[in-house]
Amino acid sequence: MLLDSEIFLAYLLEDDWLHDVALEIITKIKNGELVDVNASSSIFHELYYILSEFVTVDLTLQYLAKIKAIKNINFLDTTSEDLLTAISFVESFRINSFYSAIYIAQALSDRNPDRIIISTNTYFDRIKSLKRIDPREMIKKDKED
Repeated sequence: MLLDSEIFLAYLLEDDWLHDVALEIITKIKNGELVDVNASSSIFHELYYILSEFVTVDLTLQYLAKIKAIKNINFLDTTSEDLLTAISFVESFRINSFYSAIYIAQALSDRNPDRIIISTNTYFDRIKSLKRIDPREMIKKDKED
């Protein structure tokens, strides 16, 4: 499974509407309860741009270091193939975020064999070969079990 960048942003920002869910997901990953978890290395680039709008560069670096230090997450390098595939997805699936298109390319790659992305963003549902799981439903299901 591949985590969308929104999970990491929500994890970092306590006032984010998805913070509690993100915190629970990251805790499960750290504890080894969720396995085979991937994230794109491009999240660092995206989060830098988002965070630098309202916090200092030093704090941005601290936040990104906190994400990088999360154990049991495999950060997938973004390859030229990922980027070229992402460009085609922007057009064919009307994806308005190039970062999201990169995440789709990586979620569909052999490096993410289950073809799952964890995200609240419903535009991922446009890609039939990709399975999106809403993180709120994921946590809700775990609590029911």
